Amino acid sequence: MSHSVLESQLAGGIPEVISNGDFQVSDAALHIRPALVASVTNALRSLEHCGALLIGDHGVGKTFIARQAMEELTGQCLMVSLRGSEATSGIAFGALAPLMGAIEDPQRDNPLAVLRDITRELDRRANGRAVIIFLDNIQFLDTYSAMIVGQLVSNRTARLLLACDSLASAPQEIVGLWRDGMLIRVDVPSFSEEETRQWLRALLQTPISEAATMALWVASRGNPRLLYAVLLEQIEAKTLTKSDGVWVLTGAAFACTGNTADTILASVVSLPAEERQVAEVLALSGGMSIDHLMSFCDPAAVDSLQQRGYLTLSHGESGGAQLAGKLLAEVLAEQVTVGRSRELYQLVTRVAGDNDTSSTSRVAMAVWAIDCGHQLDLEQTLAAARIATNIGRPEQALHILEALHGHAHDFAVGLQQARAHMAMGEMGRSKTIINQLKIRQDKATEAQRLELLLLHSRLPDGTAQGIGDSNTVLEETTRALDGAVPGHGPDDAEVRRLQEQLKLALAERAMHEGRYIEVESKLKELYASDAMLTTKRMAALWLMEICTLTGRIMDANQLAAEIDFYDVIGDEPAGTREHYGSALIGAVTTSLLAAKTGAHKWNESAGMFNRSKETSLEELVYGLNLAYHGCSDKALFALISAASQLDRLGEHGAASLARSAQGYVHALKGESDAAQECLRRGRSVKGTSSRLISIANAYFQVMTVAELDLGEKAIVKLFALADEERRFRTVGVELAFVSSAVRLGNISGAQRLIELADRVQGEQARIFASFARGLLAQDASTLIAAAESALAQGDHILARDVSRAALKIARESLDKVHMRMAQQLIRTSVLSLGRVQPSTEDGQVLTLREQEIAIQAADGASNKAIAAKMHISVRTVEGHLYQVYAKLQVTSRAELRETLA
Repeated sequence: MSHSVLESQLAGGIPEVISNGDFQVSDAALHIRPALVASVTNALRSLEHCGALLIGDHGVGKTFIARQAMEELTGQCLMVSLRGSEATSGIAFGALAPLMGAIEDPQRDNPLAVLRDITRELDRRANGRAVIIFLDNIQFLDTYSAMIVGQLVSNRTARLLLACDSLASAPQEIVGLWRDGMLIRVDVPSFSEEETRQWLRALLQTPISEAATMALWVASRGNPRLLYAVLLEQIEAKTLTKSDGVWVLTGAAFACTGNTADTILASVVSLPAEERQVAEVLALSGGMSIDHLMSFCDPAAVDSLQQRGYLTLSHGESGGAQLAGKLLAEVLAEQVTVGRSRELYQLVTRVAGDNDTSSTSRVAMAVWAIDCGHQLDLEQTLAAARIATNIGRPEQALHILEALHGHAHDFAVGLQQARAHMAMGEMGRSKTIINQLKIRQDKATEAQRLELLLLHSRLPDGTAQGIGDSNTVLEETTRALDGAVPGHGPDDAEVRRLQEQLKLALAERAMHEGRYIEVESKLKELYASDAMLTTKRMAALWLMEICTLTGRIMDANQLAAEIDFYDVIGDEPAGTREHYGSALIGAVTTSLLAAKTGAHKWNESAGMFNRSKETSLEELVYGLNLAYHGCSDKALFALISAASQLDRLGEHGAASLARSAQGYVHALKGESDAAQECLRRGRSVKGTSSRLISIANAYFQVMTVAELDLGEKAIVKLFALADEERRFRTVGVELAFVSSAVRLGNISGAQRLIELADRVQGEQARIFASFARGLLAQDASTLIAAAESALAQGDHILARDVSRAALKIARESLDKVHMRMAQQLIRTSVLSLGRVQPSTEDGQVLTLREQEIAIQAADGASNKAIAAKMHISVRTVEGHLYQVYAKLQVTSRAELRETLA
């Protein structure tokens, strides 16, 4: 699609339908802001006001909202659409030209004559109807046009619907109408995260990964016009593509040419010089402290940019002022000439910015200095390159290092190059550099030699020539670091940092292999030490994982509180706060979120959106918890999206886990073919996964098999997995497997379940113990109580399974009271699960016709009344009620009412 065609389609707001291969825009995507439209419509209908004033940045959809409101009033009013522009801003009455066709030339310089004739023209067109004038871009109104518009309102000739970028740019006549209460101000902001999510799903009519959604939101700042332009360009550039029917990121940096750049420039072209300078400085510098910015920029310009959404203020390590959106910064930076860039750099650096400690800013300042010809010293360059790699921008690290022309063979430069290539996944190139450095170790400092060893250990097994596997290298690095005793020399801080990294690397390897008990004491020492905050946090996360696996749920929650775990992850997915769903799912949740937040990792995803992998892991965590709890439809949406995106990002182990959980959900819904396909794909794992991910994968696969009516086979596998967990002393996971086997009908495992539950903390273990005791005693009341507890905890699958066991026992003993209670619990649980397949274990299932008749009978309707309402015979009603009474084990309408209550 050419840029000129797209531009014409965007001229009137967001396009309605555009076909681009398999990309189809749906009109449903355009109607996600009904509240704003209602506000405008109410203002136009109000007897107390004379219209509305829409305020919002270029491209946020003011015109579209105005047109939606006008459509609701079409037929009731005469609609007149006018538009201000730069071309008409210098012409008297320029914006009103469409209403002045009948005015003779000699009268066009007389405001009173123009007002009289425009009033007459509007009355003629209206033919007795009310008049609404929609005037877009009122910031371009000339003085005379603004005066005439104000008079049309004052003499009650017309009601107004006006739109402009900011109140400060509106003519004073219009501002006066607002101040006098004649116009209602309606602010039109950019899309929120949720609005962007809804818009994209409706627009594309196919799933889109959460990582892709967030990348597009960040890139566009939520501006609908820019969001559409960015979306279309990424699809054309193949940085956004379909995988298994889901739109996902490919991992490449976003394209930013053509219409995307034009759209961004169109939004900033009218910025005053002072605001443009602030925007250019922030684009080139990556952001800076607000105090530093205010020291050389106009404070009013900074305030104006913040109010209009171009600038954001943040707190914390990266605190200060930044441009709102990386694409905006990228396009603006490209527009600055080298001479202008050098001038701005000198302006910024003339005033010391001691508070500019943001990692992002330090990297951006280094790149800025290099690009405008300023020379950095070796220490500054190496520090900037290291930071760039640490924050997931290794390509910028290599760009910075390329400026060190006279230091190409410096050992420290080689180390940073190896780190950057490793972070980009270029292990072959990293290996070559590491082997070259190994030959020149005699020219390195002690800290550099130690870092080289640590880099060796990060290479995958078998890729490092002459050094054996990574475990061997870790042992060698350990011996070397143990021999390095920090004193007070220049390398001492670096040695301490490397020692912490080694401890994390050793702990990570142990966690990966399942050596939880072995590494726990070392992690406790690290958490209690004076190590860096990020190191202590990783130690705490892994300790949480170990505690959860070994059944110490309360201990895990205590650690979570100490490190503000839930504050960091925000609105936690279902079941993560108390881990009542399962120790296995709780441990996987913690493990994945530890991988997401691990500051020690060097392979952060690069590109336009640096959190694509982390966001995908969050989506997987959400989907896994929903799947375990049986929330079928919500779980399926998240898991399909997460699996496709994680596979594309190279996280194949996590993607396989997502597919296995997806298979379980399909099985719950009775979709056996889809479940079998997920089973197949979940088993074909590329690369290596941690033991925990593999165990979780096996859990969802065996539960899928169980739901596919292969219970006996699943029970054997579950006990085999439980026995394996006993060997690793992960009692919480052993409990998960044994409880699943018992829930599938293996009563012989009930005693083992009791013994395990007594060793595990938390409410879920208590429910399992009651469940097992009720089975052994064949006591329906105990099982009913356990099912009610599970339901209260939100574990609907467990409530359903325990209720099924209670129903079976009650039926065998002809206990109608507990039969009804069990069936009621089953129905409540199944309703909460979504569209899951019914089972014969759930008791007799009513047909849709039987349900309809049963509800009416329970409400007191007579058979005759029911027959008349449903247009069937009384005998048919009686026959259906006979089946209802038999299935639900009731004998009267009173019992039926109680059962259906």
